[in-house]
Amino acid sequence: MKTIWKQEIPVVGEFSQDLKKDARILCIQTINDIPYIWYIVDTEEQKKEKRIFRLYGTGHTMQENVNAPDAYIGTFQMQEGVLVFHLFEVIK
Repeated sequence: MKTIWKQEIPVVGEFSQDLKKDARILCIQTINDIPYIWYIVDTEEQKKEKRIFRLYGTGHTMQENVNAPDAYIGTFQMQEGVLVFHLFEVIK
């Protein structure tokens, strides 16, 4: 059965998350200034996979290997728009 889950993410440059295999990321948004990703998972899937993400603030230098259009997940704001971040998944 497929369902939508959410998971808090850290506000750091690069991080990994263990998600169920083939989880499909839908979006990133904040709740009370805490960023979360929402994704579709198959609840019957037992295997997990480590997924690597990079977070960039507006105006920050980006890594060379995040040019792929499918690597972009979304943009979110914190502190009433004072901080704006852009989340990418590292595609191997």
